[in-house]
Amino acid sequence: MMQLNSKYFQTKLLFWHATINNRQLPWKEETNVYFIWLSEIILQQTRAAQGLKYYKRFTTAYPTIHDLAKTPLEEVYKLWEGLGYYNRCRNLHATAQKIVIEFNGEFPKTYQTIIDLKGVGPYTASAIASFAYNLPHAVVDGNVFRVLSRFFGIKEAIDSTKGKKLFEQIANDCLAKNASANYNQAIMDFGATICKPDNPLCTNCVMRRKCFAYQNELVKSLPFKEKKVMKFKESARESAMGRRPKSAPESLNLLGYSKGTAIAIVLAQYGLGFRPEYVAAKNYEIEIDL
Repeated sequence: MMQLNSKYFQTKLLFWHATINNRQLPWKEETNVYFIWLSEIILQQTRAAQGLKYYKRFTTAYPTIHDLAKTPLEEVYKLWEGLGYYNRCRNLHATAQKIVIEFNGEFPKTYQTIIDLKGVGPYTASAIASFAYNLPHAVVDGNVFRVLSRFFGIKEAIDSTKGKKLFEQIANDCLAKNASANYNQAIMDFGATICKPDNPLCTNCVMRRKCFAYQNELVKSLPFKEKKVMKFKESARESAMGRRPKSAPESLNLLGYSKGTAIAIVLAQYGLGFRPEYVAAKNYEIEIDL
């Protein structure tokens, strides 16, 4: 394992979060584990700005997990309409019923029991465990990949098995174990507002003096991905004909899907007629911009 100045990184990040960060979102500082879980499921594959109105819808319509669990799935679908990836909604409803029936409405309190829930992966489990219970689990998402890759100069591909393991290890090395909720919120906000994918605010960065990418003019090159990105645009004519539903998401991440599954996802989400250029190869990440 490479030698990392993780203490400097942690100290500067927490300083920025305490004194400069002013990103306002309703689920920040939330202590209700049910609301935290709702926000994390809604934000999967969804930008915060888009997820905000859905979070407000769900917390208003279903203020407790019992309210969500007893509501027919068809009604929950209506509230979810426009957010896409409807398996998230099915899993949300099924998990609410499981928690009410099997756990008497009490949300699980350990990382392992949380990750065993439907629709919850490592990132979501870490987020819930840290934000709800301050358990020492580091979140690793696109923001975290980008911040760590740039600051420490990590050139391992973030979409490789080796790269994912390396970044997970680095993330946990940097984690403030006694303040995991605060740290995880800080690094996600930092990636969203300062160390952005495009046009990062490097001159405003409290860590720029020791940031590898900034000092070596590699900000635009990191993080590194080994899989190609293909972008396709829908024609103005098809858009004008209403081929794209108003509620369809702006992009789809089809990384790792088979060709048939990728085509099915595209058709379901966008209502497009089949065209060869929408076929997804297994080793490609495809963003379809409409």
